This record gives sequence, structure tokens and C-alpha cells, in this order.
Amino acid sequence: MSKEPTPLPPSKYKKLLEAAEKRSSRHGFTVYALGHTGLRGSEFSRLSCEWLDSEKQMLQVPADAVKGIRSRVRSIPLSEDGVERFKEFFTTRSEVAITHSTVTKQVKSISEDTLSENVSPQTLRSTFAMRLLQIGVPQSEIRQLLGYTPSKWDIVPADSYGVAEKKIRSGLY
Repeated sequence: MSKEPTPLPPSKYKKLLEAAEKRSSRHGFTVYALGHTGLRGSEFSRLSCEWLDSEKQMLQVPADAVKGIRSRVRSIPLSEDGVERFKEFFTTRSEVAITHSTVTKQVKSISEDTLSENVSPQTLRSTFAMRLLQIGVPQSEIRQLLGYTPSKWDIVPADSYGVAEKKIRSGLY
């Protein structure tokens, strides 16, 4: 039986992010990127500087972002702070270049030390989705941002994130 991850409330996410940033810039970037983009842990492990379109303030996730899984190509809007954090991270490297299990270990280690909870990359993905839902982003836009195939009931054109883009650009957290 699969248990859905419980999203973190804003105060716990903030505490987790602060602890990650204190531990190292790499840990901080990992928690920030997962919590502010909704990337899967496996996508994050393959993240490269080529995905960042700083001019459009977008993270362009390619179809082959997860090895062996064909996903939808998607664009994730970033705030100005998000673009700066991604640019800063990529000044010293061109890709994340760690395994999915290392991403999971980083997040779990920080969460166990800080929150005494078992937080996973999927929890941060759920936290991102829940925050969008709480600030009024339509579910169809959230599904597209997370890379799910649009259903026939979605009325938002592919890669059109009217509400989500405005909310994220104004500062989601």
C-alpha cells in the first residue's frame, strides 16, 4: 500500500530550508530547488545549467529528464530569487551530477536532524503543489507544472500557466 507524502506546512519548510542552507550551499540548493519547482528527485539529480532560461525566468524540463521514463516537456516559472539561486549554483558547476539516492539521503538527513521527521524529495514536491493550491492556482496548471499528462478536462493550453506564473513570480514563499 502506497502512502502519499504529507506536504510540509510553511513554517516547517522554512525551518528545513534554513537548516539545509546552514549545512552547505549544496544541501540548501537541493531543498530550495525541490521545494520551489516541484521537480522529482530523479529529475533534480539530472538537472543541468541548460535547463535554466534566465531571460524567460523558466526552468525547462526536457522529456528525458528521468532516465527510462518518458515525461512531458515542461517549463516551470521561477521567481527572481529562484533565477538568482539557480544561476549562483551553476557558476561553479554545469549540472547537479548526483544520484537520486543521494538527493533522497540529503533531504532525509536534514529533515531527521531538524524536524525529527522523515521528509523525502516527494514530500517537497507535494509541498510545492499544496502551496500552489492554497494560493489559488487551478489544479490543471499544477498538474502541468508537475509534468503530468493533461486530462481531457484541463482547459489550460499546454505550457500556459497564467495564475501559477503570476503567483510564483510574485514570490510563492
